[in-house]
Amino acid sequence: MDEKQYIVTRVTESNEDLQHYGVLGMKWGVRHDPAKAYSKATAKQEKLNRKVIMTRDKHLKTQSKANKGVSIKYQKKQAKADRLQSKADKKKYGLFTNATKAAKLQVKADRAQYKANKYKSRYEKRNAKASKATGKYARAQRKAERWTTQMEKTFKDYDVNKLSEQHIAAGESFIKKIA
Repeated sequence: MDEKQYIVTRVTESNEDLQHYGVLGMKWGVRHDPAKAYSKATAKQEKLNRKVIMTRDKHLKTQSKANKGVSIKYQKKQAKADRLQSKADKKKYGLFTNATKAAKLQVKADRAQYKANKYKSRYEKRNAKASKATGKYARAQRKAERWTTQMEKTFKDYDVNKLSEQHIAAGESFIKKIA
């Protein structure tokens, strides 16, 4: 993204021009320390990475929960109800119709559907939670990736040797912790 240069001009009574060459929205008199900016940026990057890990764990947990237990029971019972309904429909509307057998099969299909419906709401809630967690995980990943690419672009010309002793010590202690 190209930054546009703007000229701010103010005419005074003595016809002297005051000009400022800078970026729109730039604060007057604010000086940024690159080392401080870099440390803030890396701190934010670490925070975003922690959030990605946290949302990934929640995503995996909800996916696992949605694919076992009540959900599996619902899927099995719904499949059985569908099979019985298909058999009842074949006896009722098929080539060789039999009204009494169709009625008996319809009762079985209705009973199986009733049992499946008992688990349906919990199944749908678990799937909704899993879907929501998946979305949060994807958003957290995209946000962290955007921040990382922006940081790489911003600090590509930054010399790490200009870091203060305090920042170097903090980095060394971090490396010792993970090593």
